[in-house]
Amino acid sequence: LLSEAGLLPVFSKDESSDWARAMAQDPWSLRTRALTEPLAPHELGRALYHLAQRRHFRGRDLEAAETADDGSEEEVSADEKAAASRREQDRKALKASGLTLGAFLAEIPEQTERRRGHHFAREDVAAEFRAVIAAQGSYHPALTGPDFVACLEETIFDQKPVFWRKATLGSCRFVPGADLAASGSWLAQEKRMLEKLNNLRIEEGNGRPLDEQEREAILALLRKQDSVTWSGIHRYLKLYWRKNDMPEKPTFNLQRGGEKGLTGNRLENKLAGILGDRWQADPDLRDRMRNEVHARLYAADYGKVGGRIVIRREAERRRYRADEQMRLQSDFQLTEAQAKALAGLTFAPGWEPFSEAALWAFLPRLEDGAVFGSLLSSPEEESWRAANFPHREQPTGAWVDRLPTPGNSREEVERQKAVRNPTVLRVQNELRKVVNNLIAVYGRPDRIRVEVAREVGKSARDRALDLKRNRDREIERKRATLDLQSKGIPEPSRDDIEKWLLWKECREFCPYTGKPIGFDALFRHGEFQVEHIWPRWRSFDDSFVNKTLCHRDFNLKKSNRTPFEAFEHDLGSWESALDRVRNFAGPPGKIAVKARRFAAAEIPADFAARQLTDTGFAARQAVGFLKSLFPDLGQAGEVRVATLSGRVTSRLRHAWGLNNILSDSGQKSRADHRHHAIDALVAALAHPGYTQQLSRWFQARDSAMP
Repeated sequence: LLSEAGLLPVFSKDESSDWARAMAQDPWSLRTRALTEPLAPHELGRALYHLAQRRHFRGRDLEAAETADDGSEEEVSADEKAAASRREQDRKALKASGLTLGAFLAEIPEQTERRRGHHFAREDVAAEFRAVIAAQGSYHPALTGPDFVACLEETIFDQKPVFWRKATLGSCRFVPGADLAASGSWLAQEKRMLEKLNNLRIEEGNGRPLDEQEREAILALLRKQDSVTWSGIHRYLKLYWRKNDMPEKPTFNLQRGGEKGLTGNRLENKLAGILGDRWQADPDLRDRMRNEVHARLYAADYGKVGGRIVIRREAERRRYRADEQMRLQSDFQLTEAQAKALAGLTFAPGWEPFSEAALWAFLPRLEDGAVFGSLLSSPEEESWRAANFPHREQPTGAWVDRLPTPGNSREEVERQKAVRNPTVLRVQNELRKVVNNLIAVYGRPDRIRVEVAREVGKSARDRALDLKRNRDREIERKRATLDLQSKGIPEPSRDDIEKWLLWKECREFCPYTGKPIGFDALFRHGEFQVEHIWPRWRSFDDSFVNKTLCHRDFNLKKSNRTPFEAFEHDLGSWESALDRVRNFAGPPGKIAVKARRFAAAEIPADFAARQLTDTGFAARQAVGFLKSLFPDLGQAGEVRVATLSGRVTSRLRHAWGLNNILSDSGQKSRADHRHHAIDALVAALAHPGYTQQLSRWFQARDSAMP
């Protein structure tokens, strides 16, 4: 478009071409000069081309708050939160400067701070575009045509609609072919609320479910509040527990899992608040609005195009919502204020893995207190499932005699497309080779055990220690935030806080060079950087324990090497760096880990593999892959492929004295790779019930301790 208007030469890969010469011009200088002086055609084109390449973040067409009115929390990654925080800081600085974005960034010396490390919004770029067009319009005839300018602006800033392919959302296994229920609907929220309530147990003795009075009391709380904390439940039931000689501050099972409380049906509470007394007085109205409000507003925000669900453009959504407001007011005889409040409700996006028809069938059982997991798969509920879902997906009885490859199975091609993780796929390819070779030699196995490196069955003491560590970390993060704010960083990002924690840990000295680290040098001038002790691409470890600070120049020198490799020809400096690391501030155990990494001559060969396994994802995928070797008989079939926690394996290995086979100390020796064979033996001998037995043993042991 710019070439056609004479603002850029024709594109060419030739380094001596007019295109190459135009691209060699400094775009930051051109973007600044474009506001105050006439530019030559190719200078203006270069400035606009650069602006188009860096159009920055627009945001989703349909933004959902972290907690929308429906109460479902959209998962936002730490990186997204950090970027949003930094974006807000940078935009405040831009506004305070009074400059356009290009001029603002041009003032940043590239030698001390990367311009591309800053975050802005697309509207900031659009504002600069309009300012440049206005300033240069009288010098370039092409800019006087409104059609050209509109076309150029649309080409640069327009964004394709966000959409989901319905085929990728999954399907309801209980009502095949039915559309999935939206997570923001009243029905989905009611199901989630009752599911959590019915899963709630009180951990005293061997644990017990809620009695009828406790369940009804908590449900009554959730009918009035969007959420309720564990302490709120304690206060509400205190008199009941006291009257019945029960502990007044029991621990709930979900509390142990880190949840802060229970969430009610927020859409129900919103509707009740908007309708007032009429909500309770008119049951027909109540039922209609539960079923219709979300569906109507959903249709205003989303459209269906073929097999896609598309988020409507902002202007289109406003128009659809305004029309729906009028219909709601008319259909339900609402006041204008009530209709406006309804039309302003927001819902987190997403879908349940079940259809509305399935959820309506589940709902009466959940209201009676049934555990949702049992309704899904327990043998005791099979007759209920058969009566309510006669056309549900059934076991196929299919199996294969070898693990399939993409070359001989279309189903395997589709399965691998769904995994979308190249590392996991490589793991599975190696697994297939090993398993198929074993089958070729020994025949198909009767059963398979997969050891999963997950911390299953932690004792109460271990869980309490985890909670304490989390609380201590939160206190340190708050200290960091307050200190950063006092030093002129009003809204510290996650990266800022991590950098501060590392700064304090290394006692404000670079562990590699010994240079003192000043606040401005770290946070404003970029003289020191966060670096990975063991290169991330080799270790797959992005955790705090694998990070420290490093002077920028030395970090360039270290590159993708370990400390030992970086100091290989200067052992004196390496010893000095080790001494500085050993003098770090913080828990001795964590400092010892960092010191060992600094001292290591090489990264253990199986370290990266352990990092992958620890996520549990590869193991879960492997289990599903291996199950194809056995007939699919559903719940009635024998469990042929089972998982076993690495924690259980460790306990059994120790209890059975198997650590002594390869070590006199009674500890597992990772230096001798035969320990893998011992672990395999333990996994093969372990009964599936051992995990539960160990968990009960931990519970009994901890209960007996003061």
